[in-house]
Amino acid sequence: MFLVSSILYMLLSNMLFVLEIFMSSAILLSEIKQALNNNEFLLFYQPQVSFLTGKLAGVEALLRWKRPDNSLVGPDLFIPQAEQSGLIKDITQHLIPILIQDAQIIHDLATDPIEISVNISAQDLEDETVISQIVECVKNSDICPELLNIEITEGAVLNPSKKVLRNFHILNAAKLTISMDDYGKSYSNLSSLAQWPFSSIKLDQEFVAGMEKSSKHATIVTTTIRMAHELGVSVVAEGIETEKTYHLLLDAGCTKAQGYWIAKPMPLAELLLFIKQDKQWPGSPIGLLRMVQHDHIQWRTEVIQIVGEILQLGHIGDRVHIPEMSHFNCNLGKWYYGLGQQYKQQSSFVAIEEYHIALHHLGTELIKLAHDQNDNKNVVTVMRELSKMSTKLLRDLQELEHDIMLDDISI
Repeated sequence: MFLVSSILYMLLSNMLFVLEIFMSSAILLSEIKQALNNNEFLLFYQPQVSFLTGKLAGVEALLRWKRPDNSLVGPDLFIPQAEQSGLIKDITQHLIPILIQDAQIIHDLATDPIEISVNISAQDLEDETVISQIVECVKNSDICPELLNIEITEGAVLNPSKKVLRNFHILNAAKLTISMDDYGKSYSNLSSLAQWPFSSIKLDQEFVAGMEKSSKHATIVTTTIRMAHELGVSVVAEGIETEKTYHLLLDAGCTKAQGYWIAKPMPLAELLLFIKQDKQWPGSPIGLLRMVQHDHIQWRTEVIQIVGEILQLGHIGDRVHIPEMSHFNCNLGKWYYGLGQQYKQQSSFVAIEEYHIALHHLGTELIKLAHDQNDNKNVVTVMRELSKMSTKLLRDLQELEHDIMLDDISI
């Protein structure tokens, strides 16, 4: 009898607990509606820093609920309810005009371009009214569309409806930047990256926070950054809470940093003061320069692989990727004639161009010789010359890396 009573008591307790949750949810839902009517939802902004320059390069707009007593309600306490009830679309529509107005103020004050990121829900992405509002608000402003970054969680595009497909392409056609949020949370990230034209990814903060404690986490993060570089996708690391994590990501060639170590989310008025302070964090191109060295090694490897395929098969094998034979358009060339030009006064930088152009000529000649199929001895000679020239190029890239490191230390 005692056992039966105990079981009944436990069941009743659980039912009351569930009922309590349900009641609190219902109350919270009514409060969300009231808050929306009273304009209690607002945007805070968390700064993002460029690892390349060490300067402010972006901000993320974050939803906050400020009650009449000035207390703040955390998003985790009301966003799930808003999404479940469908109110999230109303909240988004309420905040989009505010976001664009704030973006205009930020851009008018800043001396350098600042990208404004905002997360939209799966429901928002499915709603034509929300998407049209975003596009129209940007069109009717002076904001460069590329400086508005729409962050989308992977779940929103895993099994997309026709509406989601159409709305995604509307945002893309409007030249808005589109990013994958929380990269690393789901096993399907790689397939999503391959299928959708994301401009950047935001690393999940659990992986970022784990870099100091786990070599596996660090390897996953650095490998992801390398993969993103090859895809032409930039990487934002959020959840940076220590200087050590910041420097690990800096050395890995990450694009932007976000987290409490840099700054907490803040209202617009505080952000404007923050921008005026023109703060500087550690910034260096070392990580990117190391990526460029990897790019060249990969290019050289692919050229030699193709020569081997031609000699063996008589033609290039079934390849998805062919190495870029233009010295302007390969990854190293894009860096050299782009961001790398800030080092044009360095002798090691100047020497790179000659070797790089020669390497592309040798690569083209090597592939042609392989196609001719009549002088394998000459193929081997040119291949050796290619390897020698590659060694010289890598030597100067590393010399430039050392020069930049010394400059950074002296500063």
